[in-house]
Amino acid sequence: MQLSRTEVYFFVEGKDCDPTYYGRLSEETQTRNKVKCVVVRADEIRNPVGILPLGGGKPKLVGFHNFLRRNGHLVDVFKGKRTVSVFFADKDIDDLLKKLLRSRHFLYTKWHSVENHLILAADLHEAIASTCSLAPGRVPRDFHDVNAWTRKAAERWKEWVACCVLSQKCKSGVLNYGSESLINVPATANTDAMLLRKHLNRLSASTGIEADKIKRKYLIVEKMIEGLYARNEHNAVFRGKWYLSILFAELKASLPRTAVPNGFKKIMLGILRAKCTRFPCEITRNSVFELVDLYFPPS
Repeated sequence: MQLSRTEVYFFVEGKDCDPTYYGRLSEETQTRNKVKCVVVRADEIRNPVGILPLGGGKPKLVGFHNFLRRNGHLVDVFKGKRTVSVFFADKDIDDLLKKLLRSRHFLYTKWHSVENHLILAADLHEAIASTCSLAPGRVPRDFHDVNAWTRKAAERWKEWVACCVLSQKCKSGVLNYGSESLINVPATANTDAMLLRKHLNRLSASTGIEADKIKRKYLIVEKMIEGLYARNEHNAVFRGKWYLSILFAELKASLPRTAVPNGFKKIMLGILRAKCTRFPCEITRNSVFELVDLYFPPS
């Protein structure tokens, strides 16, 4: 880092959406503070002495941040040149699990993940038209209001959200955020009560916790989830990529079979990234500007 001309490093967790998403903020910071910024993916961070987790992702990001902090290099001065490091990660449900890293240099998404922010900032109607090569007028009106549609989708999978949160609280991977809902089959369906009982029993078996106790724990988590939904904060616990799965299923059911392309979710995500021309999260933007201003005041 010391031999680079870069003055501000943005270290990001993911390699698909994150470089583009945080690249918008990097560009704003460069213009505002007259500094050179670069975005570095977690899997691009060098690990010459084996002190960091292998691969990329949040563990490596956290490990590198802690290494820099221990050695006093989050803000570094070498031969009169100052560099500042800022880290960006998906919040996931780290707040509920009390796993948030407390550091001015380590920033989390406001909502569950970057994809939540991309979808909420989008003109969903136009993005669907572009993805499916349709005239905008052929896109069903259900998709014109992104806030209303995402709320409806999140409501449908609310019990699955509770299952995933409970599973993580119980330190089990049986029901997890990496999977689409196992209790909403197909994805457009409401929760199947029999499937819910089946998978709570699986969680009980995997943890050794009695089924009745798992049920009580589930009801506590469900009540907490309902509180978030009541405050319109469902995106704090609803994984952004799930919206694409539900959207795909709804479009397959409402459009001609050939209109929805193979690889829909990947194409749609690419279009959402491309159309997000301004960094959408004010909280993160303000936190970055406050930090960078300390060392590179805007002129």
